[in-house]
Amino acid sequence: MKTKIEIMKRTSLAILMLALFWISCKKDKLEVTNETVYSSTQQFLNQHAAKSQFFTFNDSVGGVFTSTKGSVITVLPNSFTANGNVVTGNVTLEFKDVYSKTDMIFTDKSTVLLFGGILKSAGMFFVRVKQGTQTLDLAQGKSIKVFQPAGNTGFMDSAMVPFAFVPDSSLTTWGWGQTTTDTMNFLTNGYLFSLYNLTNPLDSGTWSNSDNASFFSAYPQTSLTLLEADAPALYGTQVYLVFPGVNAMVHVYNLSQNNFTYSYAPLGLNCTMIAIGVKDKKLYYAKQNFTISSNYSTTFTMTETTSNDLLALLNSLNN
Repeated sequence: MKTKIEIMKRTSLAILMLALFWISCKKDKLEVTNETVYSSTQQFLNQHAAKSQFFTFNDSVGGVFTSTKGSVITVLPNSFTANGNVVTGNVTLEFKDVYSKTDMIFTDKSTVLLFGGILKSAGMFFVRVKQGTQTLDLAQGKSIKVFQPAGNTGFMDSAMVPFAFVPDSSLTTWGWGQTTTDTMNFLTNGYLFSLYNLTNPLDSGTWSNSDNASFFSAYPQTSLTLLEADAPALYGTQVYLVFPGVNAMVHVYNLSQNNFTYSYAPLGLNCTMIAIGVKDKKLYYAKQNFTISSNYSTTFTMTETTSNDLLALLNSLNN
């Protein structure tokens, strides 16, 4: 017969084991659900947007610099001015480059013309040059040369020409316009973009893009309507279009209530719609594949996801 002491010992051991098991399960549960929380959709996008790289050099010497994505920036001596006078001493060049469709989404740089038509891109870049707090301009006849490796887009496209970004906070003239002063040279393994003019205001920096304007113009244009079954305002929903095998992205804006409309959709082309949103600090998405038909309309519903799953999905669209 078991003594009371033995029974108490075994009971205490059982209680201890049960407590340890409960703590272990609770710990595992916390680890599994430890997903990043977001205050807004924009916070998620900003977290993964193209980051600035900074190169400091003496303007009287110039320099050659390589970005983490393989862009090569060449600056000749005495290239920058302040108030019309060539500067002396060190200057700092800020640079961003965007090649993939994923980077275009995160950095919010659609490949669309001023009137809304789509461009096929070989890559875009941002430059801003400062000496201290003063933003500098390019000296007359000088240029910033940016080599864009063709490996980022798969092959050389002889229809690529230089474009400059025309910003407008009202979105009335937002988009890319072909430049008449910048030039494009075709090398065996990439494109050499020569930037001769910086965009005003200088403080905002300059975005440039190597684009093929003829690819999408070969397709008739039609209206595309994307209707969110949820309330876009609750999710801060942002909607994007990408095209299989084509390096391009269109940010489609919420015009009214749950209506996202794009009026220059390429009729007959295969398309993927991606919607991204945040609700109650959780990440949501929607994805649809379709062929654009005349005045095409479709409805989508947001589904909860994780940042890792959404990043994997977005990266899969870069082909």
